[in-house]
Amino acid sequence: ASSASPAEGEGAVRGGPSIFAIALPTACCLLLCNMCRICMSTAVLQASAEFGWSDTMSGLIQSAFLWGYMATQLLGGILADAFGGKVVMAFSVAWFSVATALTPAAAALGQAPLLLMRALVGIGEGVALPSMNNLIGKNVRTDRRATALGMSFGGFHSGNIVGLLLSPFLISNYGWRSLFYLFGILGVPVLLLWQGVVPDAQTLAAQRGEAAAGASGAK
Repeated sequence: ASSASPAEGEGAVRGGPSIFAIALPTACCLLLCNMCRICMSTAVLQASAEFGWSDTMSGLIQSAFLWGYMATQLLGGILADAFGGKVVMAFSVAWFSVATALTPAAAALGQAPLLLMRALVGIGEGVALPSMNNLIGKNVRTDRRATALGMSFGGFHSGNIVGLLLSPFLISNYGWRSLFYLFGILGVPVLLLWQGVVPDAQTLAAQRGEAAAGASGAK
């Protein structure tokens, strides 16, 4: 009797959506996600000097992101299961990009609006990783899922590197507000890339069906 390959033995489905059509755009979204996340960490010294925040208030402002971020982890999974990872990730990018760009205006209005805006950034970003897991888990064949996750998390953690490399230059030349404006406006090309490259739910379902039919016919 012929022996199955290790991937076949694990139930992998050959074919289906391209790993690059899902993992690379996801990596770009998560890269921007972390760039927007670290804005306040690098801008807080200049902002606190301008607005006269105490050390306690500066720490509170930085932590406000996590209030929203933790609040939408479970919700992100529920929404991704209900509406699909593509839709929820697009919502995430649009939401946290707009909230990031509006952060300097919120700071000018006062501490409470700024706390709210940073929490809103966290709310938008909190659904990103559940969306990633939904897309990859449903649409990438089992023997390539770890690769897809590696690519996606590579983008995620690269956001810290890129953001921290750009921040000193932007702050020293254009002021702390420039971080939020630039990183926020980057949501436009990232969202266009996402919508243009990642297949919609119907296309993904059809591709999964074709791959499953091909696997069944090959048995």
